[in-house]
Amino acid sequence: MEVLNLTFEFLTGMLHQKALLLSISIISALVYYAYITPGQHQQHIAVVEKTFAW
Repeated sequence: MEVLNLTFEFLTGMLHQKALLLSISIISALVYYAYITPGQHQQHIAVVEKTFAW
């Protein structure tokens, strides 16, 4: 019984990590797309870029 519980907890933890990785990947892709796409938002991106790049 304990083995089943430990296996379930392990699989649940792995799924949580997969969801976190997927979320980070999607957010990174959206930020990159906003960075390379021309438009009015480039003014805001320039401010953020200047702040982080010093």
